[in-house]
Amino acid sequence: MAKEPSLVMMARESLEPKLQFLLKDMGRSIEEIESFPAVLNYSLQHLEMRHAFLEKHGVTGKPLGRMYRSSHYTFCTKLAKQPLQHLDGTPGEPPSAAETWLFKNVADKAASRERGLAVEEMRRVIMQAATPSPGVDAAVVGAPASTSIE
Repeated sequence: MAKEPSLVMMARESLEPKLQFLLKDMGRSIEEIESFPAVLNYSLQHLEMRHAFLEKHGVTGKPLGRMYRSSHYTFCTKLAKQPLQHLDGTPGEPPSAAETWLFKNVADKAASRERGLAVEEMRRVIMQAATPSPGVDAAVVGAPASTSIE
């Protein structure tokens, strides 16, 4: 509890299925969970997904901290020795965490590019407005059209 005080506030209904999965399905010991109690903060779905992925690719015996604390990229490429795309779910299922991350990353890059283009266009318009046309007196550029200067 000293390592992970948030567990004190966690509902029993949330902890029990996670502990059951870790102890029975994964065959982990209480000592392993005590050494990385933060594993209980992850959703049961996340625990199951990562365990199933490693099991599918023949990876066993990795420490809990290594399995669950690492990023999607590190988890796939370093732990399971698989490309990130292999973390995708099967058709008809909700998108996997890796798929969601990839879509968001692509969308963020596109949005960033769009913002950059908009800024460049604004800059061009401002520079164009600030530069007087040939044959126009610089003092007249900001004056209303109906005002005559004598």
